[in-house]
Amino acid sequence: MISNSLSSSEFDEISYKLEAHHSIFYKLWEMGEMIFDDTIPTACVKFDRAGNYVSFHFNPDFWKEKTTYERLFIICHECLHVWLNHGLRTRNAEFPSMVNTALDVVVNHMLVENFGFKRHKIKDYQELCWVDTIFDEKDGEIKQNETFEYYYNKIIESPNTNFVDCKLVDMHENLEDVDYDKIVNKIGEDLSVQERQDISKAIKNKIEKSNSQSAGTGSIDKWEEMSVPVKIKRKKAWFELIRKWATNKCRTNATSEQWTRQNRRLSLLNTNNTLMLPSDNDDISNDSDKVEMWLYLDVSGSCAGLRNDFYCASLTIPQDRIKLRTFCFDTKITEVNLKDKKLIVGGGTSFEIIEKHIRNTLTKGKKHPVIFVFTDGYGDVVTPKEANKWHWFIDGSDWNLNRAKNLVNGKSNFYSMNDFK
Repeated sequence: MISNSLSSSEFDEISYKLEAHHSIFYKLWEMGEMIFDDTIPTACVKFDRAGNYVSFHFNPDFWKEKTTYERLFIICHECLHVWLNHGLRTRNAEFPSMVNTALDVVVNHMLVENFGFKRHKIKDYQELCWVDTIFDEKDGEIKQNETFEYYYNKIIESPNTNFVDCKLVDMHENLEDVDYDKIVNKIGEDLSVQERQDISKAIKNKIEKSNSQSAGTGSIDKWEEMSVPVKIKRKKAWFELIRKWATNKCRTNATSEQWTRQNRRLSLLNTNNTLMLPSDNDDISNDSDKVEMWLYLDVSGSCAGLRNDFYCASLTIPQDRIKLRTFCFDTKITEVNLKDKKLIVGGGTSFEIIEKHIRNTLTKGKKHPVIFVFTDGYGDVVTPKEANKWHWFIDGSDWNLNRAKNLVNGKSNFYSMNDFK
C-alpha cells in the first residue's frame, strides 16, 4: 500500500532542518514528495518522468522507529545517491550486493566528513556500512575518502570482508531510473555561486578523485575499441570554431577575408558581434602554417558511457587548417592515434595533469597550442598558464558546465558538447 500521509508542517520542518546540512538537500527534498510505502522494507528514491521530480519512499514502520536525526540522515543519504549519479555509474557492475555495500560506504562517510552528521547519533551505526565494519585489519590500509569504484574493487579483492553482515541504509534498485541531468539542471538554477562551489568541492572527490595520487581507481591502462558509424556528419559549429583559430594565425597569408555575423552557438567565444573569417578560397597546405591543437579526451570512469561519443566527435574536427595531436587522460596522459580507433579505459580524473603535461611537453620557445578538452566536468582544480587558449567541451547538463567553470582558475572558453556532436 502507498499513501501520502506526511503533513505539510512536518514536510516543511524537515526541509528547514535539512538546510542546516546543505542547501542541496532541502532543495532536492522540496523538489519532490514524501511517500509512505509498505511495499519496500526501508527507504528508496524514485523518479517521476512525467512530473520530473524525485519521490522519497519510506516504509511507515521503518520511518516510525527512526529519530528525527536519523530521518534526516536517511533523507540526505538518498539525496547523495542521486547527486553522485550512482544509478548510471553502477549500471554494469557484476556483483550487485557488493555494489550496494560500496555505495553506502561512500555516502555514509561523506555525510559524516562533509555534511556535519555524527556517526554515534545513529543508534544502529555499528551495523551500517563503514570502512571499519566492512574491512578487516588483514586487508591493509583502506582509505576513508574514496570513490564507489575504489570500495567496490576492494570488497572484491578482500578475502576477509564482512560486507554480508552489514545493513544498508536504503534500497538502490530505482537509482538507475533517476534522470540525473534533469535534476541537477533544475536544482542548479536555484543555487548561488558559493553553494555550487561548496557542493562541487564536497562531491568531486567521490565522483573522481582530485589528484593523480589517489584518484578513483587510478589509471587502468586497458585499451577499448571504439565503434564508429560508417558516415559521421560534420557540424558547421566545429568548422566555424576551428576556422576562427586558423584566421588568427594565418591572416597574413589569406588571399581574401570577409566579415560575417557570429554564430549564436559561439556566443561564449568573445563579446564582439563579428568574427573575422577567411575566404573559402584560403588554402593552408603547409603544416608550419597550421594552428597546432592538442585534444584531450576524458576516458575516466565517470565517462565510461561517453568515450565513444568523444572519439566520434573528435573525428569531425576539420584538420585542413590545424595540426592535431590527440591524448587520452584520466590520472595520466596517453597519446593516441585516432586512426587506431582505440581509447584507454580509465579510472580517476585529473585536469591538473593536463597543464603539467603541456608544460613538460612543450619545447622551450615553442608557441602554446590551442587546447581542447572533452569531458563531463568532473575533476580537480586546474590553473592553466594560458587559460584563454583552453576550450572545454562539457557533456551533460548545464550543471556539469557550471561545475567545470568553478574548477578552472583563469578565463577559459566553455561550450556544451551537444553543439558539436
